[in-house]
Amino acid sequence: ADTLVSPEKKFAFTLATYSVKAGDTYEAVSRYFTGTTQSVRAIKFANEIEVLHTGDQLLVPVYTIQAGDTVYGISAAFDVSQQALIDGNSLDNPNFLIAGQYLIIPINCNEVTCAAYVAQ
Repeated sequence: ADTLVSPEKKFAFTLATYSVKAGDTYEAVSRYFTGTTQSVRAIKFANEIEVLHTGDQLLVPVYTIQAGDTVYGISAAFDVSQQALIDGNSLDNPNFLIAGQYLIIPINCNEVTCAAYVAQ
């Protein structure tokens, strides 16, 4: 996995790869990265793959929440709307983020988009 940093160099996230196994679903992939099924929409958006097939390689932009983070700050750093971050991760209470919790950043991880971020 590569560690990438937002253009403002304030927020780092991990661009992880996941190789789809037989029987995998987006819910299973979400659970693998975040422990819940809440990030299904963000993972789908990042990869533009509707149906998973064995051997597909998914790119998953994973951000670890830090103390003091806000949805506004995270969304601004990665140039995504607050609503996309909230919806993509099914956040019940976007005003209550827990340090150490994982979010999937809903950015399209094709080479052009991820090239906007700087490898660290």
